[in-house]
Parts: sequence; structure tokens; C-alpha cells
Amino acid sequence: MHIIVFTPEPSSKMGGQPLSTFEVCQYLAGKGHLITLLFIKEGDLLNEYKKFCVQTILIKYFDIDHKNLAKTVLLLFQQLVSACRKMSGGYGSESKILYTDTHKCCLFIYLISIFFQCPTVFHVRQPVLKPMPLKYRFGVRGMNQLIAVSRALKNSWIQDGGIKSIRGANTHVIYKRMFEKSVLK
Repeated sequence: MHIIVFTPEPSSKMGGQPLSTFEVCQYLAGKGHLITLLFIKEGDLLNEYKKFCVQTILIKYFDIDHKNLAKTVLLLFQQLVSACRKMSGGYGSESKILYTDTHKCCLFIYLISIFFQCPTVFHVRQPVLKPMPLKYRFGVRGMNQLIAVSRALKNSWIQDGGIKSIRGANTHVIYKRMFEKSVLK
């Protein structure tokens, strides 16, 4: 399976979330899955990712700014086309799944999933943003799977994050060792 991971900054200096994502990716690569890393800003873990990733792709524009709506939508779609072209080469026969660890990347992941016609996973590790901006809500609702690191966090996202309306989503409380069994059936 080809797992496309989008994390903002692969850095050990950003706390537990990027480290956990790194461990999940390293574990899945060790099980024989292909990993492509999408990132916004280089971090100290990038060289470590390159040891097991088939691709690492810098994403320059992934968000929409309502103050510069036309410009940022155009930049977002240019970046989407570029990233999809890069990810299409050489791995077309592999099944794909898209994975992110932050609500800020869900919109970009959701739009890529439309292109590749593949499932999406949002691994929730932080409390829901209140109030959640519409651009993030739209992306989060496009996710197929929601993985939470605790029941309290899962309930927070269901109650305050509008997760009830995720398109056919399954919501799990899961730990990294169970990730492959649950998500990569």
C-alpha cells in the first residue's frame, strides 16, 4: 500500500505529535508499505524520513486565506496539481491512503483524495479548535477515518468539531501498534 502522509513540519522540536507521526510512518514502512511525505516546512526529522520514504514533497501552498481568496485558491490548486503529478509517477498500481495529523492539512488531503479516489485518515492528537473556521471544518468532514488518541479527545471532536457529519467515517480510539490492523485492513 502507498501511504501519503501530510504533516506540517517533520521536527522533533515540535513536541510529541510530529514524533508520533514519524514513528507511525517508520513502523508502516518497516511492514513493507510505501510512504510519501508531504510537508510545509523542513524540520530535523526530514533526513530520517528520507531513509524510508519513497518521496518527500515540499508543499508551499495548502491553505485558503479569505483576505486573498482568489490568489490563494489558485495557488492551492496549482500546488495540488503539482503534488498529484509527482505522486502519480511509478506508484500507480499501489492502493493509496492519505493520512494527516492536523486539521489544518485536512482540506488539502481531502482534495487529493478526490483526484486519487482513495480513503483519508485524520489522526487527532489535539483538542478541537473553537470555533473551528469553515475551511478546516470542510476538510475535516471530508475525512473517511478519524483516529483519536483518547476517548476524551474523540468525544471532544464529535461534540465540538462537527465530526458527526464526516462522510461515512469510522471513529476509533487507537494506538500506533493497532494502526495497521484498523486502518489498512
